[in-house]
Amino acid sequence: MYSGQSWNVWTSGDEVLNFCIYVGCAYGVFESHDRNRYSCWPNQSLLRAEDDLMTIKQNWHQWWTKVVAMKADRVVRKQYPASPALVAPYFTAECPILRACCERAWEPFQQWWYMPAGGQSAIYYWESAPHIPSYISEFEREMGRKSKPFQLQIDLVYTGLNNPIEPAPNYIIFPVGPLLIDKEWWMERLRRMG
Repeated sequence: MYSGQSWNVWTSGDEVLNFCIYVGCAYGVFESHDRNRYSCWPNQSLLRAEDDLMTIKQNWHQWWTKVVAMKADRVVRKQYPASPALVAPYFTAECPILRACCERAWEPFQQWWYMPAGGQSAIYYWESAPHIPSYISEFEREMGRKSKPFQLQIDLVYTGLNNPIEPAPNYIIFPVGPLLIDKEWWMERLRRMG
């Protein structure tokens, strides 16, 4: 967490959101032209010959939208933790086909997420990567005043998104990578917030 006199910024790697993205990557939900970016995670597809990819894609998108909306609602209402515990074999996917995909992806995800150099470790690194306090200080110098009070929750996902999404005011789901540490992106965001 970063904190100033009138602002707070929390960055965290959400296991639930990362699991959703992992399932999407493992079952080919993302378009083939995007596949190069996601091909290393996981290193092999879990898609089986009998799986109906179109059904999986449609239901994955509905599931992702529902999980993001639930998370955003909890952030807006300041209910913490903002994500419920993700415990196998319970998965929020309503479609039996997608729920079966989640069950098959659970163990490989857990192995990857908790391995010493795995996903959770990578997310920990990126949580401290943006220099938010220095960006806010520079913004305040540029404006000649303190920033308006704000709170911002940032959930990091390992892959799957090309750009940040903002499902609610003061809540951003951000892909790890260069944009997360892009000073100009942060300065523009601060200008919009005041």
